[in-house]
Amino acid sequence: MKSEKDAGSGMIKYGKYLNSIDKNRLPLAALTSASLSFSEIVFSVLIVRYIIDAYTTNQFDIGEFVIIMCLALVFQIGVWAIESYYYEYYSIISDTKIIGHINEELFVLLKRMPLKRIEKSDYYQKYYFVINDVENRVSEYWGLIESITGTVVTIVSLVGIVVVAEPLLILLFLFPVIIDVLITPLLNRRKYEYDVSKKEEDRKGEYTQRVMYIKDYAKDMRLTSISKVVLKQYEEYVYNVISLIHRKMPKIVRLESVISMSYQVVSFFSVIVLVCYRVCSGTMALSDGVVIISLYNQIVYSLKNVINLYSEVNRQSQYIRDFFSFKQYGIENVNNFTKHIVSIKSIESVRFDHVSFTYDGENIILKDISFEARRGQKIAILGENGAGKSTLVKLLLNLYQAETGTVYINDLEIERISETDYLELVGQVMQDYRLFSMSIYKNISENCLDDKPNYEWLEEAMRLGGFYEIYDKLGHNMDAILTKEFDDNGIVLSGGQAQKLAITRAIAKQKDMLILDEPTSNLDPIAEAKFFDVIKNNFNDRIVFFVSHNYSFGKMADCILFIEDGRIAEKGTHNELMEKNGRYASMYKMQAANFQGWVKDNENSI
Repeated sequence: MKSEKDAGSGMIKYGKYLNSIDKNRLPLAALTSASLSFSEIVFSVLIVRYIIDAYTTNQFDIGEFVIIMCLALVFQIGVWAIESYYYEYYSIISDTKIIGHINEELFVLLKRMPLKRIEKSDYYQKYYFVINDVENRVSEYWGLIESITGTVVTIVSLVGIVVVAEPLLILLFLFPVIIDVLITPLLNRRKYEYDVSKKEEDRKGEYTQRVMYIKDYAKDMRLTSISKVVLKQYEEYVYNVISLIHRKMPKIVRLESVISMSYQVVSFFSVIVLVCYRVCSGTMALSDGVVIISLYNQIVYSLKNVINLYSEVNRQSQYIRDFFSFKQYGIENVNNFTKHIVSIKSIESVRFDHVSFTYDGENIILKDISFEARRGQKIAILGENGAGKSTLVKLLLNLYQAETGTVYINDLEIERISETDYLELVGQVMQDYRLFSMSIYKNISENCLDDKPNYEWLEEAMRLGGFYEIYDKLGHNMDAILTKEFDDNGIVLSGGQAQKLAITRAIAKQKDMLILDEPTSNLDPIAEAKFFDVIKNNFNDRIVFFVSHNYSFGKMADCILFIEDGRIAEKGTHNELMEKNGRYASMYKMQAANFQGWVKDNENSI
């Protein structure tokens, strides 16, 4: 009983949620379904019964018949008008509005969820199971509301007809209904378990299919043997789905067969036998018998639909529970993330106070990190790959939260600062930056929705970021579309060109703090040297963080944080660390020797 109550409350809660988005959808859906059901049952029964009675009694009245048909026609035209408006126009607009609202709401929640949580594999399972089915769930819910309304109207109409014609028929239908009620909860659980298991396999299958045909993987698929692995993985997916069907579906099919047979055999035999007996014995009018037999399928369908609706309510409630659980998780994280919010207008200082971080509570990535940076300083965070540099950046951006210790901005705990205010003051180039299938202007402009864009500053940002030469070759076309995702004439940038655009995007923000995570990883040494000059001669009024395994950044920095095994192994200026002759000095000398060798080998082309 508790599960049934929870199911009902879940459906009501979901209905209220959808109704808050579109207040007209529920009454219109109910009205449309009720009108169709009433029209289909009542008028068909009355007209058939009138014609048979008139024929058998030789009392056919053409005037009376015309009146009845006109009334039926007028009513049907009204029903048709409602149906046409609802199904062909309003429901489409309403679904688009509702689904759009839900996706936007979920997007905002997802945007505010801790990155650490999103990067876990179970998150993607929840995301796929809940978010991927938003459209289907909305459509199924309205379909369920329409079915419930139509079924209620149909049953009320049929019960009235049956009670008048033959009350005993009500009892004859109880047996299959009881069978249905007993078996349906078990059937419902089986279907849900199957759906959950299949969704998990489908997510893996969709990923494999995506790898097969998306252009991001096309080169590797052709140049390496990974294609064999991918194909094998897809074959395993197909095998797993087939195995799942073999394990789960026979039980579901058997339960459905028991329910179906109870209706088809018992109901059919009972109705035919009873009606024939009553008509032949003269205790039932022929017209009533014909009407009952003609409505047999509708009676059976309606009774089955009652149980199916009960089953569907339970099934939907489980998906709805997952939906609200996912939504609530986002809300809780937003609330936790935004309590005691303080607004800031500038960034004057950044301070890490004994900060440590771990992904899983066991493997420590950063250990006891402490440092301070103030406006006008350039900080180089250097170290080998895997040392923890990028994790430190994510802590700086509040994408991750410290396990122990505190990150301070202007001597305020970073968790207390408005995320919007803070990120508005930060320009960043992430190691895994992404360009969007939009215009150059939208990719680089912080204020791309403004009516009066500052093209002059954007072009200056391109010069500083190294993208202006490419922009010049494009004829100064800010509207040029990047990638060929939506436009065959789109611009495809090389790795180095894309990185220059990403740097331009960060510079164009004109913010108080600039974070550059491996900003020259795709640049050749000449472009890298030009970038060094730009950084050296600009941005002296900001806090600038360089994060790299390229030790050349150290010469431009006011302070170097050399990270090793998640700790600050060395701290100081370039000259101080070179005099110390530790790991930093050793790594710098090694890279310098390699760079000089490259220059010597390419001096004719420079």
